[in-house]
Amino acid sequence: MKIITWNVNRFNGTSQCDIWMEARKRYLKEVYKYIEEQQIGKDDIVLLQEVPSDMEWQDVIKENYEILSWYDDNEKFIHDKSDIDKSDIDITIENRNSRFRSQTIAIVSKESNWELKKFNEAINFEKEGDKFNYVNKYVQLIYEKIELLGIHMPVRNTVKDKPDLGIEDLVNAFNNANCIPHIIMGDLNAGDYEKEDECRDFQENRNNYNEFVKKYGYEDAIKNVKTTNYHTPTEIDHVLIKKDSIYKDSSYIPEMQKVDYKELSDHYPIIVNMKKY
Repeated sequence: MKIITWNVNRFNGTSQCDIWMEARKRYLKEVYKYIEEQQIGKDDIVLLQEVPSDMEWQDVIKENYEILSWYDDNEKFIHDKSDIDKSDIDITIENRNSRFRSQTIAIVSKESNWELKKFNEAINFEKEGDKFNYVNKYVQLIYEKIELLGIHMPVRNTVKDKPDLGIEDLVNAFNNANCIPHIIMGDLNAGDYEKEDECRDFQENRNNYNEFVKKYGYEDAIKNVKTTNYHTPTEIDHVLIKKDSIYKDSSYIPEMQKVDYKELSDHYPIIVNMKKY
């Protein structure tokens, strides 16, 4: 099983300089080409974060793959409408950190056994007003006995007067969760690393991340690896594996990790192979 996580922020056009539409379309083709090169099998999964929702990328990918998301092509929240309040049916994608709306999506083969978990049974970040928090930022999937959370944790907390401690929301969501995912993958905007001129918020965010990983027994498959091409590279993209559960429930172990330095984003695509024994 090959799992890939990649924040395609540059493709989304939310870097320091906005990318005009034609350039974004070119990046789309390159991202799709990269996915094709990975030869995605029926057990494999590609998690993309910050994918733009306002262009025809869906049709390009859907020709050969399936997209797992709680949104349809018209940006409407569609999964399990009967399980949520009627007032929540028409939730539209919102991203307060960008003038482009974007999503976290999972891409799998047409023959894949990965399934999108019911929204009302997935990790819940609760609501702010009449809208679910982060609903466009994550997907939760299940395959055999493996539960996987693919997520892009925003830098900012949902509460406006709180500091930039997005990981705190993940901690709170897990504290209230009925089932803890075996794998967490994506851009968490946090990690166990240091940087120059650390502010108090950064230090607290790092402490929250370390406490979270320790409390729930996760191990990062990509340790001490720079996952961005920022001026000061960071280690904010992760594949966290709840090792005891993976061993016991599904007999998968991670092989040597690989970080693929392909310059299509300000993040690197990360590949981790899971070997069945």
